[in-house]
Amino acid sequence: SAGDASASAEGLKGWQVTMISGSISGAVATLARQPIQRLKWIRQVDPGQPVPYGTVLRRTVQEGGVLGLFRGSTAGIVRNIPHSSLVYTIYPWWERNIKAALGGEARGGESSFGTRFFAGFATGFCATVATHPLGTIRVRI
Repeated sequence: SAGDASASAEGLKGWQVTMISGSISGAVATLARQPIQRLKWIRQVDPGQPVPYGTVLRRTVQEGGVLGLFRGSTAGIVRNIPHSSLVYTIYPWWERNIKAALGGEARGGESSFGTRFFAGFATGFCATVATHPLGTIRVRI
C-alpha cells in the first residue's frame, strides 16, 4: 500500500509507523479527556454536597491555572501510550489470522462482523493484559 511504501522509503516498516501512530493517538486522547477527568475526580473526593462542574472548573483554574486541569495526566499517558500502540499494531494481525482460520481469505473482500468483533476482543484483551500493571500504578499514584 502507499503507506507501507512511503514508510519503507523513510527507513521505517509499516508496523513501526502504525505503532508510532498508536502512541501519538494514545497521548492526544489522554490529554483531550484529562480536564474532564480531573474535574470528575475532584467532585468525587469532595466531601459534602455535590458542587456543580462550573464551580469546580473555576476553582481548579484559580488554584492551579489552566495547567491545573492536567495535573495527574502523566500517569494516564504512561498507560495509554503503550495500550493504544498495541491496539493499533496488533488488530490487523488478529483480523488477518481470524479471517484465515475461518476460511475468509478464500472469499476475499471485507472481514465479516464476527471476524472484526473477535479481532477487536482479542486485541483489547491482549493490550489490557500487557498494560494492566501500568494502570494499577496509575491508580496508586
